[in-house]
Amino acid sequence: MSFGGGGSTDSYDSASITYSGGTAVTQNYGGNVGTNGNLDVSGSKTTINGSLSTPRAGTGSCSTSTVTALSTNGNATVTGGITELPGAVTYNTPTAPSPAPPTTSMSIANKPDCTGIPSCTTDSAAKPTETYITAASTSSTATSLGSLTVQGNLHLVPPAGTAAGSVVYINANSITTNGNPNIYIDPIPGTSPAQYAQIVLNIAPTGSIDLTGSTLSNPSLIPANFQVLYGGTNLVKINGGTQTAMLLYAPNASFKLNGGGSLYGSVIANQVTDLGGGAIHYDRELQKQFYQLGNYMLSAFNWQKY
Repeated sequence: MSFGGGGSTDSYDSASITYSGGTAVTQNYGGNVGTNGNLDVSGSKTTINGSLSTPRAGTGSCSTSTVTALSTNGNATVTGGITELPGAVTYNTPTAPSPAPPTTSMSIANKPDCTGIPSCTTDSAAKPTETYITAASTSSTATSLGSLTVQGNLHLVPPAGTAAGSVVYINANSITTNGNPNIYIDPIPGTSPAQYAQIVLNIAPTGSIDLTGSTLSNPSLIPANFQVLYGGTNLVKINGGTQTAMLLYAPNASFKLNGGGSLYGSVIANQVTDLGGGAIHYDRELQKQFYQLGNYMLSAFNWQKY
């Protein structure tokens, strides 16, 4: 895990968000990180506003033969210190989309055209550059997309009539963006004030995720409303932004937060890199909703005489 260039972590609570100048206010605590290996932090403004949890011990230079818990330089800091774990933490590979999505190339252009794209609609009169893909209400009938290239603005939409907080599904072989489009996580159609479903995007393990050529906008700032699952090993790349809120669960892949923007939510990946000064804001509300049982670990024992 590597942070540098002023990269940081902290936290907020999506159940009670406050704003200042149009940006969500975060708190300088709760941005805990964890790794089975080493955390490398560098740069005078690089700050982990939380703790580091790892089965490793010690600080200083890290090598393949001597893995330390923490390597720092340039006055980078971990405010919550180190919590030494009794053993490594393992995460289950997410279930692959079934049936497997097609590998057919599909393109979202900067024009009203849904040719060959399932569950896709446009509004050529009101918003001629916007494309809408509707998720499905059950995992067995998930909207199935191929190798999707997004070059125009794309809205991911729950089905009309979906209950707030319900889970809806999109499967895809891969997703790539270029040309700086916007990807919007839309509320349930017809709701006022806006209510959201939880859109789950499951990417095939042979595919890839590259959103560095786009801006992801989840106005609710509730990361549960956009969950990305990926069981593959290809590098996952995301741009940060003022409304980039998501859960990324990619335990076998490396993750890179591109540029100096913000990501609101949580990231689980094989490796995490944030060297461009980006900020990861953990949503403390996730502790109540999203967790999985880890492997058993010895925490204490005592001797008894019989």
